[in-house]
Amino acid sequence: MKETLHIYTRVSTDAQEEKGTSLESQSTLGKEYAKANGFKAKVWNEGSASSSDSWENRSVLVQLLGEIDDGNIKHIYVWHTDRLSRSRLSSAIIQDKFEKNAVTLHTKSGKRDLTDSHDKLLLDLLRAVATFDNELRTERFRLGKLAKIRQGGWIGGQAPFGYDLKDSKLVVNKDEAKWVKHIYALYNKGYSSDKIRGVLLDNGVLTKRGKAIWSEGSVSSLLTNTHYIGHYDYVDKKSGERIRSNCSSILTASVYKKYLEAVKKRSNKRGSNNSLSRNKKQDYSLSELLVCGCCNSLFTTGTNKYTKHYRCRSVWKRYRNTDTNYVQCKFKRTLRMEETNDLIWESVVDTLEVSNLYRETVKNALLPTDKAKEEDARVLKSNAVRIRKLSKELDKITDAIIKQQTTRLLVNNTNQVDAVIKELEKRKLDTGSQIEELQEQINSNQRQGKWIDWYKSFGTRIEKLRETDLTEKEKNEFLKGIIASIKVSEKDEITHNLVITFREPYVDDKLIWVNEKKKSLGYSLKNGKKTKRINKVNISKKIR
Repeated sequence: MKETLHIYTRVSTDAQEEKGTSLESQSTLGKEYAKANGFKAKVWNEGSASSSDSWENRSVLVQLLGEIDDGNIKHIYVWHTDRLSRSRLSSAIIQDKFEKNAVTLHTKSGKRDLTDSHDKLLLDLLRAVATFDNELRTERFRLGKLAKIRQGGWIGGQAPFGYDLKDSKLVVNKDEAKWVKHIYALYNKGYSSDKIRGVLLDNGVLTKRGKAIWSEGSVSSLLTNTHYIGHYDYVDKKSGERIRSNCSSILTASVYKKYLEAVKKRSNKRGSNNSLSRNKKQDYSLSELLVCGCCNSLFTTGTNKYTKHYRCRSVWKRYRNTDTNYVQCKFKRTLRMEETNDLIWESVVDTLEVSNLYRETVKNALLPTDKAKEEDARVLKSNAVRIRKLSKELDKITDAIIKQQTTRLLVNNTNQVDAVIKELEKRKLDTGSQIEELQEQINSNQRQGKWIDWYKSFGTRIEKLRETDLTEKEKNEFLKGIIASIKVSEKDEITHNLVITFREPYVDDKLIWVNEKKKSLGYSLKNGKKTKRINKVNISKKIR
C-alpha cells in the first residue's frame, strides 16, 4: 500500500501568488513529486498567511502538526522550507516535532531525513538563510519606504481630501482644493465644525470616500491637517526618526496664520466663558442622575408647550446620528419632570428620615472640628493662589506654542522648532492637569461646606428637608452626594420601574443597642442595602 505524501502550501501576504510559487504551482509540483516517488498525495492548503506569524496562528498548519503528533503522518512536502516558517522560534518547534515523530521532509530539492545529522545540519542552515533573507527583505522594504517619503512620496493609503495620487505623490485636486480653502475661510469667520459640516452637506460636497455626510470628526481632522501648508511628518516606528515630506500647498501662509489665531482666540474664549456658560445652564434636581435601563445613557431634559420632561439622551441623539450601524434605544416614553422630581425627592427623604447610618454619617463627617475647618480654609486659599499662578503660566505656554507654530512656517530646518513645540505641549498638559486637580479639591470643599450649612439649618431633624425651599440646583447637589444613580426601566406602556442606588447602605439599616435597658453602654450600626426600588409608577409621556 502506498504511503501518503502530505503537501503543505502557503503564500505570503506580502508577496501573494509570486510567479512560480503560487498555491496552484506548489500543489502541482508536490503532486508531481509524489507521483515520481511512488506516493499518494494529499494537499493541505493554508492559503495566504505571513511567514513571520507564529505557527499557532495558522489553522491548517496546526491541524497538520496535530496529525503528526498522533503518528498519522510520516512524509511532508513543501516547495521550500520557508513555506513552513521564517521565524526562528516557530521553525525550531516545527523541526522538533518532525524529529520526535520521525517525519521525513521533502522539498523540490529532494528529501531530508531529520534523524540524519547531515540532513539536520543542512536544514538548520537553510532555515537560517530563509530567516536572514526575510529580515533583509523587511529592512530593505523599510528603508525603501523611508527613501520614498524623503523624495515626497505618499505611503499613507488614500490621499487626504484636496489631493489625488499621481505616481505615488500627492497632487492637488482643484475641485476639492476650493472646498479646503472655503472650509478654512468659514472657520476663520467663526463657524464651528458642526456648522461647516452643514455647509458641506447643503452643497453636496462628498468626502474622499464618496460619502455625502461629513462627521464633525472628519471636519476637525481636516482643519488640523498640515498637508495644506505644504508638508506632512512621518515617524519611523523602528528608529523613531521623524521625516518631513513636502507636498504642494493649498493654503497661503496668511490664511493658515489667521486659522492659528482663530484657534487661539476660541481656546481663550472657551476658558473664560466656562464658568459663565455653566451658570447660564438651567439646573434640574435630577440632572446627571437618571440612567436609561435600556441603553445605559444618561437622561437629558426637554420641553414642549405643555410640560417639561426627562428623556433618554440616546433617543434624542438618534435624530442627528449618521451612523448606519447605530443601534437605537427602545425607550418609548419621556418622564414628566415635576412628578419625577417630587417622587424621587420624597423617596430619598423617606429613606434618610429612618436611616440611623445617615444620621451617624452626618454627625461624624459633616461637622468637622474648628481646627479642621481652619485647615480647610487654609488649603482652599492656597489652592486658589496656585490656580491663579498656574493659569498665568498656562497662558504663557499657549502663547509660546502659537509663536513656535508660526515660526515653523518660516524656517527650512524645523527639527529644533518641533522639539520645542513638543516640550511646550507636554508642559501645557501637565499644567492643565494640575489646575484641574486643584479646582476639584476646591469644588469638593465647597460641596462639603454646603452640607455643613444645611446640617446647621436642619439640625438632626432630617424631616425638615420636606419643608425647605431649596432651589433645583441645591437639591441636585444634595442628591448627587446621596445617590449614585437612578435607573429607569419601562414596565409597560404607561408605567416605569425605578431603582435608586444610594452611595451608602442607607436602606433598612439598623441601630443595635449593646443593652436596651442601659443605653449608656452604646450601640452599633448594621448596614442596610444601597438600592431602593419603586415599581409601576405612572410618570411618563409618550415620545412624539
